[in-house]
Amino acid sequence: MKFKYLKPSSIGEALTLKKVYSKGIFVSGGTDVFVLIKKGVIEPDTIISLKNIPELSGISEDKEKVIIKSGTTLRNIECSPIIRKNFPALYDALINMASVQIRNMGTIGGNICNASPAADTASPLLVYDAKIKVVNSILQEKVYDLKDFFLGVKKTKLEKDEILTEFILEKPGKKSGSAYYKF
Repeated sequence: MKFKYLKPSSIGEALTLKKVYSKGIFVSGGTDVFVLIKKGVIEPDTIISLKNIPELSGISEDKEKVIIKSGTTLRNIECSPIIRKNFPALYDALINMASVQIRNMGTIGGNICNASPAADTASPLLVYDAKIKVVNSILQEKVYDLKDFFLGVKKTKLEKDEILTEFILEKPGKKSGSAYYKF
């Protein structure tokens, strides 16, 4: 299959490209998307990579919350002392997820945007009452509770002209605990 592969350097540029290539899809890590392309499940004419957009990667914290940018790799989240200290169930989910090679490529945004019932990060993020931020083609931001973002299997509220930009997690209280067990 042939397709164009575009690498914008900003969210605005990515959203502009999506207007031009309306049948294109956004990809960050691509670990699930490229499998679907290979199997013929999806046939995009253009892939718009979000991988090189700096404002979509990283983890930050303040006194009350932690922000995980959507393009942050699963491995970077797994290795973050901020995550391990504050969100042990998310850390547990990540260390039991796929292989290190997949975690080095896959992103938390991709894991959630796929809306798979088997998404390992979904359960802990839901338990932590995560919020997500999306931005649309006119750079207008919306914030959703993650529980309201999922509409069904492989279906989310994300519109074709929107990009999931970040996860917002309130830090749990000092006397709280959590764990994730994969069965």
